[in-house]
Amino acid sequence: MTTPSIRRSTTSTKAIDLPVGFGAVEDLMRVLVKAIRAQQLYLPNNPMHKTALDGLRAAFVTVWQQTPELTLVVAETELRWSDLPVLTDTTKSSENLPWLFYKDGIRELRFAKGVEETEIVRFLEIINRARRASVDDDDLITMLWEADLGGLTYGYMDMHSDEDPAELTTKEPAGGAPSPGEIRAGTAQAAADAKSSGVVNMADFDATLHFLDATEVDYLRLEIAREYDHDLRTNIVSALLDVFEQQPIEGVREEVLDHVETMLAFLLASGSFRGVAFLLSETAAAATRSDMSPAINARISTLADRLSTPEAVGQLLEALDDAAALPPREELGLLFDQLRPMALGTVFSWLPRVRAEQLRVLVTEVADRLAAGNTGEIIKLVESTDVNVSNEAIRRAGVLKAQAAVAAIARIIADADPERRHIAAQALAEIGSTGALQTLERCVSDADRDIRIIAA
Repeated sequence: MTTPSIRRSTTSTKAIDLPVGFGAVEDLMRVLVKAIRAQQLYLPNNPMHKTALDGLRAAFVTVWQQTPELTLVVAETELRWSDLPVLTDTTKSSENLPWLFYKDGIRELRFAKGVEETEIVRFLEIINRARRASVDDDDLITMLWEADLGGLTYGYMDMHSDEDPAELTTKEPAGGAPSPGEIRAGTAQAAADAKSSGVVNMADFDATLHFLDATEVDYLRLEIAREYDHDLRTNIVSALLDVFEQQPIEGVREEVLDHVETMLAFLLASGSFRGVAFLLSETAAAATRSDMSPAINARISTLADRLSTPEAVGQLLEALDDAAALPPREELGLLFDQLRPMALGTVFSWLPRVRAEQLRVLVTEVADRLAAGNTGEIIKLVESTDVNVSNEAIRRAGVLKAQAAVAAIARIIADADPERRHIAAQALAEIGSTGALQTLERCVSDADRDIRIIAA
């Protein structure tokens, strides 16, 4: 299954003049990843399988209109075209397409016009076969050599050679140097000859795990750990969103959203915060790539709103604060990034109550991010009946120098609680506008000495 980090991968570039055809190649990479996933998930007679292949062929045609040949440079975590990244994935696993080629020594891929007509299906099969390959199976170079695709050539490094690793070897045409398959056949024949000569081979007795060497044991451990760490729920979300994008029928999309909402509730209940963030971000991205009716757009927008309700945010923060160990910071960051401004009041109310220091830092960062672009929400929260919420809103208004909040803060100057008057006076001093300073003049005669010092 394809990991979410690869799904719908988009490549960001600096503000430079992009070469002609860059957008077409970048779109081709996105469609290629989707076609590889369709090859894994669906049988050849499935309409989704055919739709993915048709989309890939159409993307190739678009590229051929811009360039007669497509040459991709393979790095550890990205594929590059014209010295610009067109596909990026930072995870080094078999699900990472650039890493899949890179780890077996392939450093360059060259697609010729026409490869999409017949050979692209075989190419997708080879990629999926390589992803499932064990340590004893053929590597990707061997698979491509045996397939002998006429529309694809590649440059690779001999990972077991003592020669200069900077020099690339290009795939030779049929009839040249012996292929990896021929070398394997010769080795097998030599082993058979040795066996017939009566020599005892200890490999014949390798019937238990005790005969595995350290490298094989480490490989099995890594594969088992990877299988347990793999989250199939995100693959379900990916498959649902594939149907959502490729089926323009309103009823089908409504049904898909029913399942997406069910998955959202399930992911929240199971504590899969990375899965929740993935679902929300990818659903929003799918909506931007397809023509949606107003009803569908409205329904998608409510998904993040549902996560940001006071009840949902309160339960989430309470569960995190009571947890023996917090999820990874990156995972929580992805989740908190999906919160809407309506969650700000709940976040403010929880700040004084959070016990875990690590969680307090994260919640403070969330409060700062939500407050930075939502001055209107800050002004509304200044007048909240919850004292903790109001105090935090006043502090943020001062940090942001929100002049629009001066009128609301001015009403706090007359509050009976000296602590609230102190927070309000400090915020007015930080805002420093003419209106804020005029309001602050009233604090010169305040009964509290610290407030008078701030005013002075």
